[in-house]
Amino acid sequence: SIRTVVERARTMLIYAAMRNPDNVDATLWPFAMNHSAYIWNITPKEGSISPNAILSRTMLTEKYPEVRSLKVWGCPVYILDYKVASGQKLPKWEVKSRRGVYLGVSPSHSANVPLVLTLQTGHISPQYHVVFDECFSTVESEEHKPETWDELFRYANRSWSQINEDNDAELSRFEREEKERRQLDNILQQRKEKRDQNDDYPGRRSNGRKTDHGTIDGNNNTNNNNDNELELHNNTDLLDNNSNEMMDVDGDDVASEGGNEVRRSTRNRRAPERLSYDKLGGVAAECLQLAELATNWSVQSAREQCYGLTYTLIEKPKTVLAAFYAKFQRLNFDNDSNTIEEELPLSLTIRANEKDDLTWAEARVTNEYDLFRAAALEEIKSLSNKQSWKIVKRSLVKGNILPSTWALKRKRYPDGRIRKYKARFCVRGDKQKFGFDYEETYAPVVQWSTVRMLLTLTMKLGLKTRQVDYSNAFVQAKIDTEVYCELPEEFSVDGSRDYVLKLERSLYGLKQAPRLWFKTLEKSLHARGFKSSKQDPCLFMKKDLIALVYVDDVLFFGTTEKIIDEMIKDLQKDFDLNVEDDVFAFLGIEIFKNKQGQLCLRQKGLIDRIISAVGMDENTNAAKTPAATIGVGADVGGKVREKNWNYASVVGMLLYLAGNTRPDIAFAVHQAARFSHKPMKVHEDAVKRIVRYLIGTKEEGLSFGSDSKLNLEAYADADFAGLWGVEEPSDATCVKSRTGYLIRLGGCPLVWKSKLQTLIAVSTMEAEYIALSMCMRELIPLKRILAELNGVFKFELEGALTKSTVFEDNASAVQLATVPKMTPRSKHIALHYHFFRKFIGDGIVEVKHVSTDLQIADIFTKGLGDTKFEKLRKLLMGW
Repeated sequence: SIRTVVERARTMLIYAAMRNPDNVDATLWPFAMNHSAYIWNITPKEGSISPNAILSRTMLTEKYPEVRSLKVWGCPVYILDYKVASGQKLPKWEVKSRRGVYLGVSPSHSANVPLVLTLQTGHISPQYHVVFDECFSTVESEEHKPETWDELFRYANRSWSQINEDNDAELSRFEREEKERRQLDNILQQRKEKRDQNDDYPGRRSNGRKTDHGTIDGNNNTNNNNDNELELHNNTDLLDNNSNEMMDVDGDDVASEGGNEVRRSTRNRRAPERLSYDKLGGVAAECLQLAELATNWSVQSAREQCYGLTYTLIEKPKTVLAAFYAKFQRLNFDNDSNTIEEELPLSLTIRANEKDDLTWAEARVTNEYDLFRAAALEEIKSLSNKQSWKIVKRSLVKGNILPSTWALKRKRYPDGRIRKYKARFCVRGDKQKFGFDYEETYAPVVQWSTVRMLLTLTMKLGLKTRQVDYSNAFVQAKIDTEVYCELPEEFSVDGSRDYVLKLERSLYGLKQAPRLWFKTLEKSLHARGFKSSKQDPCLFMKKDLIALVYVDDVLFFGTTEKIIDEMIKDLQKDFDLNVEDDVFAFLGIEIFKNKQGQLCLRQKGLIDRIISAVGMDENTNAAKTPAATIGVGADVGGKVREKNWNYASVVGMLLYLAGNTRPDIAFAVHQAARFSHKPMKVHEDAVKRIVRYLIGTKEEGLSFGSDSKLNLEAYADADFAGLWGVEEPSDATCVKSRTGYLIRLGGCPLVWKSKLQTLIAVSTMEAEYIALSMCMRELIPLKRILAELNGVFKFELEGALTKSTVFEDNASAVQLATVPKMTPRSKHIALHYHFFRKFIGDGIVEVKHVSTDLQIADIFTKGLGDTKFEKLRKLLMGW
């Protein structure tokens, strides 16, 4: 039967190569073999029963349906265009199909689904809407012997010895790949000898590992008697805990039984003569340079590298090698079926180097693996020094054992430069059970309006600042429940992983970890004389000193540097923290002073990522405004998107940018964010316009004004039924109004908003009044915070705590807010929109009319023309 299958496959190849010579050659032999085996299995044998029927123990009522549906292998196939197949239309004279080659039946589908080689892309996939040309009438055939004839018969009269020293025929795929890598290692070694490289080449692994704190000696074998004490070695990391050792089992080096001396393989590895680096250059040379850095491969590590890796397209390559790979991706990617045909051997390495958040498997294939591994060793050392766990046998645990994982990250400065390599040992909190592993989980974070208010006071009052980062912050809080987790990846205890960790400290990933840390820090600050704000629980105050808490980052604001330094020194008695000098970057936001001495907030790094994500660059034509004057609707039945970049991801980055440093794009971004669930071509164009606007204004940011008076003022505006004529008339959204408001302190923006109103207003006055009410909800708490801060710093500038002014450009809304008079058109407005009248009556807030030309909030309600937009942007942003 094997001979029959092989000869039948060869016959099919020869026939197809003769009739379709341009598209069929000997490289398709695996598909011919599969199809030949398929024919053998469905063909009836003795007793009119096929092997498939014997295996499945079934008898078909219809006579041989699978045999009747067979097609000629290698014949031309015409695939219906994907757009037509999905019900869309193409221009009348445009080609509606593409040519392919029939390679047999799809093994994953029914017998009538063919496996087709698409000639346009080179992709092999199952196809459903096809027409077969079994007579080869649409291709030209050769009358003479085809070029592939000799190749198909080159083994006919040859024989070879079955004795193979390495026994390659019995090697698995991973073992064959390891052998090839070893041969490549020998080539690389020859290269290094020719170039007379030193032993400290960046990609070479040495007995000592370089870390931020120095070199860790690979021969150091000092034992400590303390529980949970970690000792770091090159390839042997021990955690002594009641004679239990946690050992790093990574790498191919093996420790000898007599001591810590490392025994290495003495096998002589030689490379075949046909592979020579001297003959390579350009991208190939860069490939070998990356391969040189990936040493100590093993079959196990090869399998591990395939785990947890996902396929993603590189839109904006950062290196020459990535650019080459990006082109390779485009050539081997089928947009219709969202599948790929093949990958480059170094694809995992290239993709892992193009992103900042990595899994352990992805880090292993990068040229920075040593740096990530050193960070992981430092993490384990830090955790064990804090006595974060106890090692217990798995058999003694009765409760839930949570999986553990590594979170690796390249931390960058706001301009994109790599700051450090971070490895975080985490617990899989998604596997926790409520009531068993945790109870409460809520932990507050500081509001950005509070941060901007303190930055304003810093500039106006000349305050001193410090930024503090708590190292392994969550671990510095004790856990309040009994939680167990698995050992870290690539670590063991006495060579066994039959142990688990009983957590004594709160590790990252636990659902309750943020709350436990905040409560620990809150208790510590209260003990040092701080009081929590009633408006923002992350704002802690004492005389002449403020502490702002955002998870593990704390900003200190004080009247003198001495007060801040004394408090930090006191905190260092109880916590492990790093002092990062003045506030220069907070949550990826660059804080600096411009030439005019004004404080500015900027996110150039995030803008660069957004530009890269949509496939643009700095040479793209810039736009003067972020949004067109005509609104954007759902565009039901409109054109579908043309690009394949991640719309929701780009909009998410734009929302973070607009909410922190770029209020000038707030309206345009919110307009695009409404359609993240189903973006169309018009929404894609809207996002691209925002990006083109950012390209032209990348160097700009949010500038804090120079007004010496600390007046807290607000601007509120509304666009009545702004989507009428844009959305479908049957959709209630088409008559909704949009609210826009801005709150400033001393000319510096604190809060801004662009949002559709939930209540459908029946008049312009009602829409403006609702916008005014929404603005008041933000203004009044900020006024209370300002009063609390005044109790700390005692600023006496004129207007600091006097009446706040709200500017409104609709006279009817101003009258309704200031005069308690109800009319038939206003009495139906809900009570919660009238709540702020009390503050007006008490003289805390004053509402004034402002000209439409000076209404800054107008920039948040609609798309504006170039002239008006630039005028309002100057008032808002300072440029």
